[in-house]
Amino acid sequence: GRPTRLNLCLAWQFSRGGDADEGQEEAAVNDVKRTPAAEELAWAAGLFDGEGTVLISRQDQIFPQGHPGQGRHTYYTLNATMWNTHRLALLRFQSWFGGNLYGGERGKLRADYKPIWRWRTSARTAAEFLRAVRPYLVIKAAEADVGLRFQTLIRVHKLPRLSTDELAEREGLRRALITHRKGKVA
Repeated sequence: GRPTRLNLCLAWQFSRGGDADEGQEEAAVNDVKRTPAAEELAWAAGLFDGEGTVLISRQDQIFPQGHPGQGRHTYYTLNATMWNTHRLALLRFQSWFGGNLYGGERGKLRADYKPIWRWRTSARTAAEFLRAVRPYLVIKAAEADVGLRFQTLIRVHKLPRLSTDELAEREGLRRALITHRKGKVA
């Protein structure tokens, strides 16, 4: 069912620095295991605008001679990720959009820092998340557009290997995101 106004207010409060006990967190998250409403998508987009990142990661892998996939393979993956000290906000993201939640460790510089958490989703799930929040994004709108464009290039079957042109296009989109985040025009 729909979340109660109390649980929506709790989510907003916790995302802004309030603390919750585990019972409140569990109740609030269990209340939202469904598709978020428009106002919840707007809230999620606002939080992601301020705290999130759209990435295209690159991984190079070299298989030895004699291996069925011998030679160098380059893989690219779309990621949406967000770090925050407020676990409930990220639990909501995980509940609504999938992905994984990592962390809970104290800051490395000072032991009195709050634990930090990371929500991460990748590939098709990241694209679905970006599509859902895209109408409400402001700061990350251009990055979301690049990520969504990238995901349209992904094919289900990995064989044959990517052509030089396909690799170049994916690398160009990855670099466009990096350039955009550094404040340069991509």
